[in-house]
Amino acid sequence: MKKISVYTILYYDLQFYEDIIKYLYDVVDEFIIIDGPYSYAMDTLKKYNLFYDEQTKPRELNELIEKYSKIKYKYVICDTEEEKRMIGYNMCSNDLVLLVDTDEFLSIDTKKLNTFINQPNKFVGCANIYNMCDYNVAFNNMAKKYILFKKIKISALEHLDYTWLVGCKQNEKKMEYMSSNEIGTMYHLTLNRSKQNNTIKFIFYVLLFRKQKNQEYHLLDKYKNEVLTQRMTIHEILNLFVHAYKNRINIPTQGDNLQQMEDNDVILSLKKYEKNNLDFCFTTEMKCLLNVPVCIRLSEHKKKYTITFENVESITVTLYYLYIGAEPKKQIYTYTNVSNTIEVFNEKVSDEFEKDAKYMYMELHCNKTCNEDFIYTIKTIV
Repeated sequence: MKKISVYTILYYDLQFYEDIIKYLYDVVDEFIIIDGPYSYAMDTLKKYNLFYDEQTKPRELNELIEKYSKIKYKYVICDTEEEKRMIGYNMCSNDLVLLVDTDEFLSIDTKKLNTFINQPNKFVGCANIYNMCDYNVAFNNMAKKYILFKKIKISALEHLDYTWLVGCKQNEKKMEYMSSNEIGTMYHLTLNRSKQNNTIKFIFYVLLFRKQKNQEYHLLDKYKNEVLTQRMTIHEILNLFVHAYKNRINIPTQGDNLQQMEDNDVILSLKKYEKNNLDFCFTTEMKCLLNVPVCIRLSEHKKKYTITFENVESITVTLYYLYIGAEPKKQIYTYTNVSNTIEVFNEKVSDEFEKDAKYMYMELHCNKTCNEDFIYTIKTIV
């Protein structure tokens, strides 16, 4: 079989990577890691103590590079994702280039891989991909992702047209180059990330959006970084940032039903990451901002939730329930003249649906504080 290179772009986001390497190590001859932040995010990363360079990169990354001889590493600060991916593609020394991201487990079928390699008129290969909520729960239907390229025909610039990119320009694909026969199955773990890795991911996304809209670089709508750093610690700001929308606490944003997947070796190996979801549950008192949503996972089923606050006059609480094979449900409760404590009763949700809910989360939206300050505090949720 021809030699294969795989390239991955990253910045932090190492929690899955060694397992990803292990699944590919016997098939792939070379692993290219392109590390480094995007230039537009550097000031923000430095402000929140999240920046590293080649000399100060995470210990886990140094250990991986030393442990696996097939890894080739490059640190670079790029302006765009396109630039970073083209560097990775060009660093690959083999004619076959495989693109695998830091949240994608790929199980390769070597027979199907060889079939694609031996097709003289096909230059772009695909895999089936499942978007995972949990180690055995997927959302959306299975899709195809084009991840394997023959450099003899596909240049670094051209391969961008076939990949999944965020906020990037792409040209029309050449359909005749694309093989629809998948070389394997991918399990996309973007909703299984830990809190730290989700924080980094969404900092890039938020700042990219602001860059494209020619807006000032700050993390939370309506509040500039300078305003927040005067009143809140770095940890408090980042904690609120990652809880501000449901996709940041690893909840699917699409309305599709969740699907239970049959166990296989790969599925069972992903079980080790299921406790990452606990990172997004309420654990201690939390400073929050007026008119900025706060999304919190609920780790247990209850008929009543008692929430205590500081400096809340009016607040809306929405409870969301997600099920296997059924439409999501939500209940909205609005409270005015709050005197530190509210009790949220789920009287409209049947016992059956409450029991069967796979994921539950709460969204709080304070629209008035007691003293007109923009900061309030969630003291407890029990």
